[in-house]
Amino acid sequence: MSHAIFCYKSLVGKPIKEEALLLIKLHLETLGHCEKNVPMQHRIVRALETINPSLETIQLNHEAIAVQQSITLEEAEYLYDHIDLNTPPHETPVSLSILHHMVSIRVGNWPKGAASDKLIIDLGRYIKAIREVAGYFVYDPQLDTVFDPAENNFQRLKLYMAEEDPLTRLIDAPKDKKPWYKFW
Repeated sequence: MSHAIFCYKSLVGKPIKEEALLLIKLHLETLGHCEKNVPMQHRIVRALETINPSLETIQLNHEAIAVQQSITLEEAEYLYDHIDLNTPPHETPVSLSILHHMVSIRVGNWPKGAASDKLIIDLGRYIKAIREVAGYFVYDPQLDTVFDPAENNFQRLKLYMAEEDPLTRLIDAPKDKKPWYKFW
């Protein structure tokens, strides 16, 4: 099951769920039909690449988009000018799409055990960096909540650990060297 987290630019300066839902819907519907903020996109990309240098930039095939959408190449380049970063294949699949006024973070399959803990730390570092660089707040549709990552990014993300099956966490836990029936 995939998970998504959205970092968005608030118009009122504080995290409000109704505003987050409206802005995210608006940004996703309008895509390239918005006020461009390319310098901010590049500052966010640099901050994310500083945190994780192994992030790979995905080049969009504007020619294929133009053919598929029946638009000109220039229109495709104008409309689809977001920057996509992906983690390398050996890491948990995370995709970051940096639009002009929003960042979408998607996790392909949520890992279990120690990999889950590492992912939570990485996501916390990503959203905190985005907050520091761009001032964006976070909307998490799975938890149906908004928050300011400058104040409590890890507390909210740790709720994903509660969703994990307790039996699976026990199975993945380190094994004792002695059998259960030996007390000495």
